[in-house]
Amino acid sequence: MTYDQVLAPLKPKTKPFKYAVFDIESSNWVNFELLGFYDGDKYLEFKTVKEFLEHILVKRYAFTRMFAHAGGRFDFNFILDALNKHFKDYEYQILSGQGISEIRVFSESQNRAWIFKDSYRLLPMSLKKLTEIFNVEHKKQEIDYANITKDWEKLREYLKYDVVGLYEVIGKFKEWFCKYQVPLQTTLASQSMAMFRTQLNQTIPVLSDKVEKFIRNTYFGGRVEIFKMRCFKHIYGMDVNSLYPHVMVKYPMPTGKAVYVREFRENEIGFYKADVKIPDVYVPPLPLVDKHKLLFPYGRMTGFFTSKELEVLQDLGGDINIHYGYIFSSGFLFSDYIRDMYERKRTAKDPMEKLIYKLLMNSLYGKFGQSRLKDKLIRVRKLSDAVGLKPYDPAYNLFSETTLSRATFIIPSIASWVTSCARFELYQWLKQAGDEHLFYCDTDSVFTDKPLPIGDELGDMKMEYEGEEAIFLLPKLYAIRMADGTMKIKAKGFEQAFVKSHLSFKSFERALHGNTLDFKQTVRKFASFKESMKRNACSISMINQSKSIQSSYDKRKVLRNLDTEAWKYPRLLK
Repeated sequence: MTYDQVLAPLKPKTKPFKYAVFDIESSNWVNFELLGFYDGDKYLEFKTVKEFLEHILVKRYAFTRMFAHAGGRFDFNFILDALNKHFKDYEYQILSGQGISEIRVFSESQNRAWIFKDSYRLLPMSLKKLTEIFNVEHKKQEIDYANITKDWEKLREYLKYDVVGLYEVIGKFKEWFCKYQVPLQTTLASQSMAMFRTQLNQTIPVLSDKVEKFIRNTYFGGRVEIFKMRCFKHIYGMDVNSLYPHVMVKYPMPTGKAVYVREFRENEIGFYKADVKIPDVYVPPLPLVDKHKLLFPYGRMTGFFTSKELEVLQDLGGDINIHYGYIFSSGFLFSDYIRDMYERKRTAKDPMEKLIYKLLMNSLYGKFGQSRLKDKLIRVRKLSDAVGLKPYDPAYNLFSETTLSRATFIIPSIASWVTSCARFELYQWLKQAGDEHLFYCDTDSVFTDKPLPIGDELGDMKMEYEGEEAIFLLPKLYAIRMADGTMKIKAKGFEQAFVKSHLSFKSFERALHGNTLDFKQTVRKFASFKESMKRNACSISMINQSKSIQSSYDKRKVLRNLDTEAWKYPRLLK
């Protein structure tokens, strides 16, 4: 990128695209039963995916977005299987991330494309919740999947409600944005960016390739740490109210051109490579990535830091030796936008509107930090069309390609600054609680035996729940015993049914002393497309996945009394 490129405002407009929806029902996950399809005009059922593709791969549906909810983790595997078996004259491209986000099917003879999109990327919650919150006519029904084929008419009705209900949800979502003259996008982050740019009143310079590469070294996520693994006291679980929108309002953002510097500039937004010496304190302020983990150590190190966090180090009396960096002029880029969204959310009576405003506030900043690299899988018609592509699975004429996006909204200095300010705000809350009262933190939450001040405004603390004792085993793996005897268990990576049926507070107590047998789980699961191709050389299959606690907590040093302390960091990063 060059400095003559800018992120510019978008003129309000409605540029609707055609969309339709489909859903696949199967038994035992892999056995196809029925496909439902709705284009807003007629609801149709298909007994094979081949028949469905023959119906839609025509001129009428060219460039129509075919949405399936969570399709990237299920339905799209069936689409790809049928394409591989029955439509070898068509090329297709797969865009992937966590699952498949998009499939584009191309016909060279017709000079047309057909597009399959995962609507979960646009509205990231269960279809059941969406149909209820959006209050559509066709709300998602319940069905016994174990006996899915025993009542065929019930299955047909269930499928129809899923399909038409999703169409109605997307339609209401699209209609809501029409009043702002913002066209419907196909991901939530893109929708947030489009909404923001229609209200943007300035241009923002895009970073050069060199500066962008440097800035990405300072772009980290949230702080997740265990301070004390065992709590026998009354404990408070508290969350910051809309932390990321709060810092987007509170702090100026880097909006000007990057200026190269070789010294620290006071009161300027800056991003630096520096040698630092961090004092031995209970909660060190600076982030450092080591072996793919975000740590907050003390000692001497070389790293990449923002001025916001270096200012904290200055206040602690630490040493800073700047190698070089970039500073930016600044302005309150998001204040009006976020305040408007927050006030509308606060006063909205309609649950749908409350949800939309919440999604718009929380989904914007990350778009600025999006990677420019995009990985695609491409099915070619003949091997001679694969020149310059990397082999992926030649048996299926599948090849991979990495492309570079030149989108002007990718400005990682903004995303890095937002996350840095969020970590700074959390740090202030940790210090306010006091070292002796801290047990755990996770991005925007603090667990402490000392209640913090609460409020209703952006950035205020809110009380989520109170417990009588707690155990913190690993980040996002903890248990809290509530006053009424119930449990609050967070166990990321484990199936909810397994958590409810197999894990108890005793499980966490045993694991705390080395016995993790209760956490061993083997799941028979539907394989993602890539997993299925890699393990079973086909698009649709099941795999066994074993889950357990693989390691002990190592983001801080665990002491014999189950307190922890920050690691001392003596070595330099290259």
